[in-house]
Amino acid sequence: MTAFSPVASQTKARVAVFIDGDHIPPSYRGTIAVEAAKLGDPVSLQLFCDLSLRPDWATETGIDVTHCKGRPGKNSADMSLCIAALDLAYRGLASAFLVASNDRDFEPLIRHLHRMGFTASQIKSPAPPPTVQPAEPKPTTAASTAPKKPASKPLLDMVRTAIKEHGGADGITLGALNPLLHRQGVSISKEPEKNWRAWLRARPAHFICDPKGPQAKVRLKA
Repeated sequence: MTAFSPVASQTKARVAVFIDGDHIPPSYRGTIAVEAAKLGDPVSLQLFCDLSLRPDWATETGIDVTHCKGRPGKNSADMSLCIAALDLAYRGLASAFLVASNDRDFEPLIRHLHRMGFTASQIKSPAPPPTVQPAEPKPTTAASTAPKKPASKPLLDMVRTAIKEHGGADGITLGALNPLLHRQGVSISKEPEKNWRAWLRARPAHFICDPKGPQAKVRLKA
């Protein structure tokens, strides 16, 4: 037999206590116990809260805890508490209910339990606990968060090197220049000129380009 097992001969009410730990501090636990004893024999003591925001409750013992971390919506603890209370009510495992919370959202639950024929009440603490906010990350600048790129040669030097190493005495075709530079991570479309002919012609001090044609070449200016 467990604390939740129905006992036909029991004379005192079986009291289920539900604590909204997001609004009630552990220091109020003694008062809760006194109020529960007035209703009958406490058979269930359950806590609902986000323990990451209520570390003061994390050290308490002798209580069933439902940790509501990560559930969407600000009323996740409230909903879990209501479901647990109605579960005991519909299964006949408790005949009196005590909700400890400073939140008015539980008034519909209390009224519903009354309509079902149960004793139900809510108590509030005189001073709710301060909310423990998680530490905020330190602000970072774009310079500190941006991945560092390895140092690379200026594009001008890369193009001159490609022409020297892969071209003949008459230079290298424009069609061959693009894949050579692309393998080194160069995308000419990201440059203001958008294509290699325009980029090379914009630097007449360094390059000489043939007229347009399928085999047009570029050579270094001596």
